[in-house]
Amino acid sequence: MKKLFLFFSLASLTFCINAQAKKKPVTAAKPAGATAVAMKNADDSVSYAIGVRVADFFKQQNNLRILVIDTNDVDFVNNESEYNSILDLINRDYAPGIHRVFSKVNA
Repeated sequence: MKKLFLFFSLASLTFCINAQAKKKPVTAAKPAGATAVAMKNADDSVSYAIGVRVADFFKQQNNLRILVIDTNDVDFVNNESEYNSILDLINRDYAPGIHRVFSKVNA
């Protein structure tokens, strides 16, 4: 009797397992406004991922004073006046939150 019960239990379990529909693999949805970034090597990928995580962390901090300076067009190494402009920006008293300065240093 135990063998018969065990047989039917295993048979019904096998039937239930095989009857389940196969699920398609789930792909992560990209957030709105996300753009594809081409990475040249693994170091680029790691650096980009760390930068995104750090930026996300700072975006959530409402009580910190955060200054983001775009220095793409600024030569603060060879130009002392641009270096001093950046120092002046850094030394200002800012309210808590994120403050951005773009392009040439002109606050």
